[in-house]
Order: sequence, then structure tokens, then C-alpha cells
Amino acid sequence: MRQHLPSGPKASLALVALFATLGLLAGCTVAQGGSGSFQAKQLAPDAPDAHLSVHFTDNSAADHVAVNAITDIQQYWTQEMPAVFNKAYRPVKGGFYSADPASGQSVPCAGSASAVKNNAFYCASADVVVWDRTNLFPVLEKDFGKYSIAMVLAHEWGHAIQARTKDPGRRTIVIENQADCYSGAFTAWAYAGNAPHFHISIDDLDKAFAGYLSFADNPGDDPNGSQAHGSGFDRVSSFQQGFDSGPTFCADPKIYNDHKVFTETRFQPNDQGQGNLPLSTLLKQAPPDMGSYWKAALPKLFNVSGAKDLGDVQGYDPASEKVTCGGTKITPVIMYCKADDKVYLQTPFAQAVYSKTGDNGVATMIGIGYGYAIRDRLGKSTNDQNALLGAICYTGLYDADAFNASVGAKTTLPKHALTLSPGDLDEAIEALLIGVSDTAFTGTEGTTGFLRVNVFQNAVKTGAGACTQY
Repeated sequence: MRQHLPSGPKASLALVALFATLGLLAGCTVAQGGSGSFQAKQLAPDAPDAHLSVHFTDNSAADHVAVNAITDIQQYWTQEMPAVFNKAYRPVKGGFYSADPASGQSVPCAGSASAVKNNAFYCASADVVVWDRTNLFPVLEKDFGKYSIAMVLAHEWGHAIQARTKDPGRRTIVIENQADCYSGAFTAWAYAGNAPHFHISIDDLDKAFAGYLSFADNPGDDPNGSQAHGSGFDRVSSFQQGFDSGPTFCADPKIYNDHKVFTETRFQPNDQGQGNLPLSTLLKQAPPDMGSYWKAALPKLFNVSGAKDLGDVQGYDPASEKVTCGGTKITPVIMYCKADDKVYLQTPFAQAVYSKTGDNGVATMIGIGYGYAIRDRLGKSTNDQNALLGAICYTGLYDADAFNASVGAKTTLPKHALTLSPGDLDEAIEALLIGVSDTAFTGTEGTTGFLRVNVFQNAVKTGAGACTQY
């Protein structure tokens, strides 16, 4: 985040308006009744390993996962391509290459295998798929589970589908995000129990989904660059749209084209902090900025007049301080107390989130605390899953307004004390994945990271209407 400065490039439309032409998401299709929970399912055992010819393979565990993924992905597109494109799917014919970057071997489209380090790609001219089996895939499996390998390969098959149909535009970021959308569509099919080799639970999905952030561009990268793939927010958004809406949505030229709007932006010359305020500055400036925003937003967004101003945020260290709400000791790391209309934040927790995600990760946690206060003012529940999801949704509304302020677009709050820097929306997503953990966070029943991010993104992209269901 950055302190507001008047100079910098201007944009003509607000963020919500920019996304309006993309269509509203229906919400996470695997949620039950708006409760925020995911359907429990009886997971069948995975099928025996598939068999494919793979160049240079060492028969490693990672290569077995890759072969299983390729088999399932091609089965998916054999089924879906006639329905989506009215043509039969043509399997990849150029072959599959498991590269060891240290081997000195030659691989198609890349030359030396060393060029494949930490990468996987589809090459249209040779109709091949290549991956780094010694650095990329083993690390993905270790950190994010074996399904993360399938997600990456499903993205590469998105490019294979583009080669068999047409690219959605000339901008690289559009091409890459459509491939992310196709990966999400395949993942929904796998999660529904259709993939023979990947019977995945919601925990598997959450873990693999977190890995998608590791493929985001660096904050401040040029969205029009020849290697642009998109911010973490852009990429997981496209993935979730594919998951929710399927491959027909991904293939729609009205959705993916060169006019598609992305959140990836360059750093402004006056952003000397490169996107991160000191934690002490953030804790002083974020609460009053959120309070000012909600004072202006409640009447405009929810037709609520006369609501009292939001209370303060009080930080404390539970190791040396005891704080109470209505006489009861506060134990969650962040909590809204209706009795004194305050948000209580454990400072060690704030420091840990700041170290892991950055300043807007902490601001997101504070925003959710304020979200509970907003729910109280709206007469809604503050002690169930809908309360948490609604609070997350309201945090997305604030972030959208702060993003608009950062690019000079129309905002609800005429002048923000803080605005968003490149990468801040990614920090919010990471905080929603790792910072919210059951009772340690709010004292309410936990939800899934996949759904929390979905709720936040819907709010950022579509506005207050996304929050009415909670």
C-alpha cells in the first residue's frame, strides 16, 4: 500500500465498472446453500498409473504424476472439445519431454534442457509438452501436493487448445489467463470425481490452489509485456472463473480478448516504498481510512443512514496483556467486540502476516475485523460462516475502492489516505489462504481458502451485489 499522493497516471473507469462487461460469477459452485462449506464426498482410490511414452524420463515419481495428469487431461478434452468448439480433439502428437536441466540434452523449441529449468511449456510449432522434472515438479509436489502438477499441465493444455482453435488475442497476458481458465475448468471436472487418476479432496484443492500464486508476475511488471502472465489476483481469478463456469466460458471471445482488463499495473514513480509501508505506519493509517470509507459507503452501497462511526482497532500482545469483550477474555487473533465497538488485533499475529504477505495482508485482516462491525450495523449475524464470508466480501469492496484511488478512477471515498500498490491484491489473496485459520482467526467455524478467495474476488470485480447473499 502507499500513502496517497496526487500525482500519477489516471484511468477513466472504476475497477468494478471495468470488470462489469466480463459477466457476474455465480459464486463457487461447490458450496452448499451459501453456507460457505464444501460438499463432502467419498473419494475413490486413484486408478493405476497410466502409460505414455516420455522422452528422457527417469521414471521418477514426478513423471508418473505428469503422465497420469496428461492422460486425464486429454480424456477431458476429448469429451469437452466437441461440445465447446464443435470439433474433435486432436491429441498432442509431438511428444512429451521430461527434462533434466543439468543433462545437456536438447529439447524441442528450447534448445538446451537448461533453458527449461523451473518451467513447463507447450510449444505449438512442434506440438510438444516439456517440463523440468528435477526442479519444478518435485518442488511443486512437496510444497503443494501432487495435484499442483496436474494444474500446471492443465494450463499448458490450455495453450494446446488455443493451437487447435485460435488465440483469444495478441496480448500475452490474455493468452495466459485464458489458459488459466481452462486449467480451472479441468480442475472442476477432476474435483467432481471424473478424473481417473486424481480423486482430490477440498484440502488437495486448497493446497494446489495456493501454489498458483507462485506463478504470478512480479509486482510492478508491465501487463503489456511479451512475457506477461498476470498478477496473482488475475491468474487465480481466471482459474476460479474456469472452475465455476466451465470451458465454454473460457472460450467466449467476449470474455477473453485484447480489451480484457487486468489488475496488474506498473509501480508509479512516487511509490518509493515499492508497495510496502512499515507495519507501524499501516496500523496507524489503515483503520481510519477504512472507517472513512465505510462512513461514505454504507449509505451508497447498502442504503444505511445514521450508522455510528466505526470504532478503533486496538493492538495487544496476548503474552503480556489480557483484553476482554463484555467481561470475557478475547482469544481469537482478530475479533470485533460488539460490547465496546472495537476490533482487537494480536500484534504478534499482525507481524507474522506482514512478514509472510506484506502490508495489505495485514490490512486485509483488519478489514475483515471491520467487516464484522459492518455486519452488526446491517443487522446481520456476526458468529457464523456467513459472517466471515460477508466480512471478507466487504473487505473486497474496500480494496476495490483503494485500487481505483491508486489509478485515479472514480471512488466512493473522495480521498483515501492509503491506496493500493502493484501486488497488494495478491497479498490479500495470500492472507486469505494462510492467515485465516478457524478459531484462531475469528472464533467462528472455518471455511476453505478456495472459497474465501472466490468471495473476495467477486466483491472486487462486481461490487456490493456480491455481498448480499451472506
